[in-house]
Amino acid sequence: MHWEAGTLFGLPLHSSFLLKEPSETVTVYVGNLSWTVTDEVLFDFLASRTRGVVSCKVSRNHSGQSKGFALATFADDACARRAIGLCHDTEMGGRTLVVRADLAPERRPRVAKPKRSPETAACDRVFCGNVPFATTPLEFERIFAGAGAAEATLTVDCDGQSRGYGLVRFGSAEDAARAIDAFDGFEIDGRPMRCKFDARAPRR
Repeated sequence: MHWEAGTLFGLPLHSSFLLKEPSETVTVYVGNLSWTVTDEVLFDFLASRTRGVVSCKVSRNHSGQSKGFALATFADDACARRAIGLCHDTEMGGRTLVVRADLAPERRPRVAKPKRSPETAACDRVFCGNVPFATTPLEFERIFAGAGAAEATLTVDCDGQSRGYGLVRFGSAEDAARAIDAFDGFEIDGRPMRCKFDARAPRR
């Protein structure tokens, strides 16, 4: 597999992204989406800012919950480049989008999903790890606002900087389990959040 010289927004351009045939479509990664964004909403958003949008597909888990990113297909290489230039770092629904060239499937990083520890009993609290350090407590709270969370607390240091994890409390263990299914793997700024029952939560 060969990488062409040059970068785009600090990312190497794969040779398959630099198409020779203008008639071939090009796929672009769109990340840091709000979990309420649908295929249609993203399509309308991109189409209002650039041209050549063919389709948008929000990635979802087995429960139908958004994973926080999507793949947008453009008519050709020029349209894809234009979209990246115009839409990267723009705001949609209060979140700053990450828009970049999509890696070829064989070069996409595979993130192993950790198995849920059998000794961690179900409870009403969810531990959320791998949260970007740039995430603020308010942003963390907003992520779970529509999921029935009673409280969402991002752990920060003495300077108010995120330590990369937080705890979310729900009204019941059943609600917590549904949140784990919905948000485990949810992307924030390109990083998949890891959610599981809080092993330190008091048992009732």
